[in-house]
Amino acid sequence: MMAGSTFKQFTVCLTFGEGIRKMKVKGLISWARKRALATAYWAIRRFQKKRWKDGRFNDAIHAVVKVADGWLSVTEPKAVIEELNLKPGHKYVFCEYTHIDDCEAAPGAAQAANQLARAIEGTDYDEGQLLSILVRAQNWIPNTNFTGLFRGGFRTWFARRLDMGSKKRVCSSGVAAILVKLWKASYLLNGKAPRPLGGKDHQLIHIEDAAPSDFANHPTFKVVAVLDEQGRWTEYEADTSLS
Repeated sequence: MMAGSTFKQFTVCLTFGEGIRKMKVKGLISWARKRALATAYWAIRRFQKKRWKDGRFNDAIHAVVKVADGWLSVTEPKAVIEELNLKPGHKYVFCEYTHIDDCEAAPGAAQAANQLARAIEGTDYDEGQLLSILVRAQNWIPNTNFTGLFRGGFRTWFARRLDMGSKKRVCSSGVAAILVKLWKASYLLNGKAPRPLGGKDHQLIHIEDAAPSDFANHPTFKVVAVLDEQGRWTEYEADTSLS
């Protein structure tokens, strides 16, 4: 039987349960906040299925990444580094960046990524960024420039106004930030590995636009193991030929 401690550093774990149900409701404001997040999660699933129409695990709702001190989870209300708790009856999917070994081997790269993880720990969850991702994903919101009033179009302008800033994140953007930091530190030394979540050679997904299922479907990642709801483990010999 596998456990969270057996995975490589910087492995990503996807979860599928309704974590929003854990939020406590105390009054009208907290109820409205919970309903807004629940709606956003529903829309993110819808967006993921649109982005990865023929993909796998595109109903994931949360992503965490293994770092030196545990697993970084950017969650409500604040980001934490904690042990991975594999709950019975839940599904978990474990993914790796295809060039993780090359990046980790670069002197100082893992240290830089872990420093960022410690900096993210304790930061507030960015509900605005979650809604920003939602807005950018919805084609029904017009992206017209309206005679130059909205740089990049109305939808893009409105989405940026929802984001609470680069120091606050949601789960998937937190994971993406760690892996891109690892890649940047190693890329300065050897320049061999493709950027996690793409770049000029593969479909580019910006850190702020990352969604949980990207780590299972993007060509710069591979699924290495799945724990299903019945407690059965499946390990994969994934293709690592991407360059």
